[in-house]
Formats: sequence, structure tokens, C-alpha cells
Amino acid sequence: MAKIQQHPTDTRLLRRLAPPLAFVAALCVLVICCYDSGYTSLPPTEKRYSAAKADIASLRANTKRASQREPWEKLAQEFRDIYEQDPAWPNRPAALFRAAESLEELARRSFVKADARKAVACYENLALRHADSRLADDALFRAARLRASWLRDDAGALELLRRARKQYPRGDMRAKIDALEKASGPQPAGAPPPRPCRSLLPTSQCRKTPLSVHRTTVRIHVVSCPAISLPKNAWKI
Repeated sequence: MAKIQQHPTDTRLLRRLAPPLAFVAALCVLVICCYDSGYTSLPPTEKRYSAAKADIASLRANTKRASQREPWEKLAQEFRDIYEQDPAWPNRPAALFRAAESLEELARRSFVKADARKAVACYENLALRHADSRLADDALFRAARLRASWLRDDAGALELLRRARKQYPRGDMRAKIDALEKASGPQPAGAPPPRPCRSLLPTSQCRKTPLSVHRTTVRIHVVSCPAISLPKNAWKI
């Protein structure tokens, strides 16, 4: 059987290519190992943010958990940590906005003014730190809405709305800002006062609200139909 003879040129070529090929292979292995260890120990900020957003949606859908303070406070803190721990992440204003949103959700369930103030401060902080963000006018609008509806601070709400209208005249929140400013501002001379929803009136005003028409109607029914026996659940709504 004839032996295959290797050409001397091929041997010299292999010897010359071996070191660079080995270096490239080692470099690839190093990159893969470093990327894998970094990914498993510290998940990417975008992945962490998406997971926290999903937690908001699931918490809103769970009526029992949504009525508790701790889940909302944890979410707000998680979004704050995302904002603080990755200064190079380009979507940091969104994390701060979600932190404020979580605090607002808490305030709407707890009816505690301190919670509303924290949400307002977080929204205003976003608008101050990231004035060039597309969420800045949203943050000013939400802070103004909370000031007007929860803190009864119409003057502070109007100041924020005017600031938003001046800084972002072409923003996507312009229509809502104008509507809220009109509702929070002073009424024109000679215009009748707005009639609030009865369920939002203070207790003292509810007692003063005239109910003579309703009382008269009840008396008529009682006098004209004394012998009628109604079912037990006739007056249930």
C-alpha cells in the first residue's frame, strides 16, 4: 500500500496558522463565559423593567392584593432601583414614571394624602430631571391632577398646568392639560357654579342639600297605599 506523503509546504503553513487560530478560539470561549456569567448574575435592565411592568398589570387584576399597601410600595421601590442602578440605560424616565404611577395607585386605594404627596413629588422630580423626555408633560399633568383632586391644591395644580402648557405647547397631553386647567381655574363672571356629583359632596353639604321632593313622593305613596304589603326585597337596589 502506497504511503501518502505530506508536502513540506503544507506542514509549514499549518505551523504558521496554529497560534492565531488557537488565540481566536480561546478568545471566543472567554467572551461566551463572561457573557453567560454576567447575564445570570445581573439580568439586563430592560428585562427587569419589563418584569416590573408585568407585575403592575397582574396586581391591578388581583383585587385582593391590589387593596394592600405592601405590593404597591415594593413596585415603586423596584422602579426606583431600576432608575438609580443603571445610569446609562436610555429609558430611565420611564422607570421613574412607573414608580410615581405605583404610588398613585396606592394613594387611590389608601385615601391617604401622604401617599398622594409622594406620587406628586415623584412625578415632579421626573419633569425636573428629564425635561426633554416625552413623559415630562404626562408627569406634570398627573401631578396637577393629584394636587387638584386629592390634595385640594388648585393653585399648585394650575401652576403645574401652565408650566406644562408653556414648556410643551405641542405635546400629546395639551388637550387634557387645557381641559383640567379650565376645570380647576376660576369661573367666568356671571357663570353659575358647577354642580358637583352628590357622592363627592362633603357630609355637611349633603345634609344641606334639599330633599323635599323626595320626601313628598314618599309621603304620597305611604298615604295612598296603606294596605299594600310589599315584598321584603322591594326596596333593595
